[in-house]
Amino acid sequence: MNPESSRPLSLSNNKRSDADIAVVENRQPAPVHPEFAFSDGNIELQTTDQTFWVHEYRLKKFAAFATLIQAAKGSAAADPGRRIVVTCDKKIKGEDIYNTLRVIYASHIDGIPDFDSSTLISTLRIASTFDYPALRKFAISKLEGMSLPAIERIQLSDELSLPTWETPAFTELCSRKEPISQSEAEILGMTRFVEIARIRETERTRLAVQFAGGIYGELLQASKLVSSLQAGGSDGSGITQDAFEYSSGRSTLPTYTCSSISDGYEYTGEVDLCSLHQVAPEVLKEGETLIKQRNELLQQLRNIQSTLNCSVGQGDSPSNSVRMNPESSRPSPFDIESAVSLSNNKRSDADIAIVENQQPAPVHPEFAFSDGNIELQTNDQTFWVHEYHLNKFAAFAALIQAAKSSATSDSGRRIVIACDKKTKGDDVYNTLKVIYASHIDGVPDFDSSTLTSALRIASLYDYPALRKFAISKLEGMSLPAIERIQLSDELSLPTWETPAFTELCSRKEPISQAEAEILGMTRFVEIARIRETERSRLAVQFAGKIYGELLQASELVSSLESESLGSSDTTQDAF
Repeated sequence: MNPESSRPLSLSNNKRSDADIAVVENRQPAPVHPEFAFSDGNIELQTTDQTFWVHEYRLKKFAAFATLIQAAKGSAAADPGRRIVVTCDKKIKGEDIYNTLRVIYASHIDGIPDFDSSTLISTLRIASTFDYPALRKFAISKLEGMSLPAIERIQLSDELSLPTWETPAFTELCSRKEPISQSEAEILGMTRFVEIARIRETERTRLAVQFAGGIYGELLQASKLVSSLQAGGSDGSGITQDAFEYSSGRSTLPTYTCSSISDGYEYTGEVDLCSLHQVAPEVLKEGETLIKQRNELLQQLRNIQSTLNCSVGQGDSPSNSVRMNPESSRPSPFDIESAVSLSNNKRSDADIAIVENQQPAPVHPEFAFSDGNIELQTNDQTFWVHEYHLNKFAAFAALIQAAKSSATSDSGRRIVIACDKKTKGDDVYNTLKVIYASHIDGVPDFDSSTLTSALRIASLYDYPALRKFAISKLEGMSLPAIERIQLSDELSLPTWETPAFTELCSRKEPISQAEAEILGMTRFVEIARIRETERSRLAVQFAGKIYGELLQASELVSSLESESLGSSDTTQDAF
């Protein structure tokens, strides 16, 4: 996609001029990015570090760009030989523009790449800033399928207004194990960080109290077991130890060595407590205090959650809620330097043409791009389209280059390319529908007639990727056998032939007059012979089946007659 430098080009010969209309600072433009330096691009999009030569019809999908392009075209000093120069605000990065152009220029015919998160974030940023809703929706849907860090989702929500991303991200920050880092705190800001830190502390306290409560429960159960031991008058330490371990589900306490006190052989009813149970009452007292503190903290947590829910539901200001979007006002992000259109949608006798002297057909309204530098003519329709699309067809590219090198080249006029008389306007129209379809807005399900036209033009004018795309789509459809044979004859599709001929030879319906004319005498004679042979085979098969059934019936009759005769003789003898 690099512009040619050895010959004049259709738009300002790829040179700038002091006559360009500019509302920009006096500064040297950044170098043109080689991937987006279309020679037929009538827009020069400038950032502080990169410049792009792109197409007006692409930028017009951004409402903000479209408004300024129209304003530039309406300026009094508009020069039809120059590009419209649009200078972005200094805050707009060249890398963001580049990534966005990669997305919007991606072709569904060649295959849409799997864009990474940085590319999609750039696209979301530019789509939001310059107002392209479909592109914004596309980028959001792709990013939601990726695992972005919580702080990055919050940062993007602050910048680009993504409220549905906030709650899950804040919840993740409040509950994760890792502490909030310095850089994350700076992104959150003081107010939000204070609130998140408080929730995190409360959550940690709740977990600590929960843990202490579990320990307290075990100690309480152990104390009850000791009391039971004292009342029972037996040591029973082994049984008690096992019972406690089974009931608590936790690791066992250290072995205790309590023993009963006896006077000789008589039990006094007292127990000599071990060191563990001597401190147990004090531990129980402290445990009760912890339980009380836990209940108070839980109540505070409920109050905090209730406050947060009310704040989110009522749309409180940033100072009262964790959901805090910075207010944004969108200044005009760019200025205008110059204005131009291509021939102002009018033809001229000076148009460069490889055509016969004939009156052009009317321009199709769906493909009448004012910035299209190619006038593509058929017998019944004319199209104003873009060189960069037609350059993907090897045959069109050769004609365009030949037209550019002609002596009468005029940079302010369209290059007129006339198709062969056999090329139908409907086929060109259907092909343009396919190649201009945007994966961002959604590629439609093209019908078989549209794809057949695209296959025909791709084969005739040599665009291999489009031919492959059309074939793959058509193979997924139920085309009649005779149509597949006809397309194979016209467009060289040998893999389609054998299944189609097999279907014609084996189907019940006879070959029609129209089908016979498509097949031609030689192939029709062969197919007719195969069909007759197949019918004879089926007739013999049917007759053989009938014969077998008759033979079986005859044998059954003979068997019955024999049995009947034998029975008669026996009866006669008996009588």
